[in-house]
Amino acid sequence: MVFVLKPHKECLSTEGFRMIPKLEELHEYTDRFINLLNKLNVKYKIIDILDINERVKIILDYFEHVCPDLVA
Repeated sequence: MVFVLKPHKECLSTEGFRMIPKLEELHEYTDRFINLLNKLNVKYKIIDILDINERVKIILDYFEHVCPDLVA
């Protein structure tokens, strides 16, 4: 299972050392990655929520459902 985190503009910041891509580029990259996952028949779940606690909850809920012994 691959969890794909959709890009959010709130996560883009410039610290002066790295080049920061445009949001459009990040969306294009994400779409290409999803297409690749589809071609390879890899299971994935898109997470389009910015809140880190909600992201963690989605992932933990998934694993709790699929393999409860792992999360317990």
